[in-house]
Amino acid sequence: MAPPKPRSKRYRDLPDNLEPDPQNRNGKPVVYFRYVFPDGRRKSLGNDREHAKAVAKALNEQMAQDSVKDAVAAMLGNHTRDNPPLNKVIEEFETHYLPGKQYSARSLDEISIKLKRYRETWGNQVVQSFTTLQVAEFLNKLSVSAYIKHRKLLLDLFAFAGHQGYVNANPVAMTLAKSDSQRQKKRQRHTIEGYRAIYNAAPDWLQRAMDIALRTLQRRGDLCSLHRDQVDMERGTIRILQEKTRQYKEPVYLEIQMGKELRAAIQACLGTGIPCPYLIHYRPERMKASNRAAKLHPFAVTESHLTKTFSKARDACGAYDHLSKDQRPSFHDIRALGIWLYEKAGFAPEYINALSGHASNAMREHYAEGHETKAPKLVSADLSFPENTPKIPRK
Repeated sequence: MAPPKPRSKRYRDLPDNLEPDPQNRNGKPVVYFRYVFPDGRRKSLGNDREHAKAVAKALNEQMAQDSVKDAVAAMLGNHTRDNPPLNKVIEEFETHYLPGKQYSARSLDEISIKLKRYRETWGNQVVQSFTTLQVAEFLNKLSVSAYIKHRKLLLDLFAFAGHQGYVNANPVAMTLAKSDSQRQKKRQRHTIEGYRAIYNAAPDWLQRAMDIALRTLQRRGDLCSLHRDQVDMERGTIRILQEKTRQYKEPVYLEIQMGKELRAAIQACLGTGIPCPYLIHYRPERMKASNRAAKLHPFAVTESHLTKTFSKARDACGAYDHLSKDQRPSFHDIRALGIWLYEKAGFAPEYINALSGHASNAMREHYAEGHETKAPKLVSADLSFPENTPKIPRK
């Protein structure tokens, strides 16, 4: 187990192995506490500081007893060739499994972050000691979106452990499988009025991003990476190879003919006078070295900054104050609003699918639904029973 980090003055009174976890809940700072066991597992102790300290002291006293240490070792098992710690399984997973998958660089980065979290949480725990309850408790603390992603990766990780002969059963397989529909039902759709209110409260660079997002139906990553070289103002087109589809057998590569409003938005991006090769850009007042390293260019916009700035403008204008924060539509939901507006304007489903990069009508319909109350379909019940029909004999 790694040595503990030096305590700040605020937490110097905490006993050994008690870990503070500062969070922000509904705009208010809250500090939760966790006890860190020698094997790397963590137990939540709530946000009552004195209660957490008392429990941690009691656990420290128990852990100091040889009998307790022996019991913990028996529970976790000794590291053996056929029952290694999770750290070793993750190392083999990264070496032998991930290279064979056609993940994008962005997906690999996200996977690496998750695996690092598993190392920190369970690294020294042997794989045969994992239970469905333990995994379920970890997953249940996550949002629906994070739950789905972590569950899939953990399924693959323990399936790999099974292929290596380390486990006979996958402890993740019995956990509840959730779907994106559960997350989408929670977040509401944009209204035209709400979109306009946010637009008026947004900085000029975000307004340009919103203009382009609404009309091209592209995802955040593709918008943030749009390059000047992809624009041909003479032909009035913009070329986009959708990042999400790069590993597909047939990647989605578009050449979009710009309409009047999209052309004006692109022209505004090209005419800012800011020396940046990316269409979505701004000149920050201050920049940390860490922020510079995370950017495509010092004046470019990252996906996270785009999302955060949009959310800030959305909440500042009060457009969706009647909704809780986790229900308010995000920047990504502009894509759904655009699809719905294209449908209302009478564009063919094939046109909208091609523009958005959707392979099926079902996905387009999923994005378009929720913007208005469904009206009943007009049908006719005008069946005429044929004359001289033979009677059906009774049995």
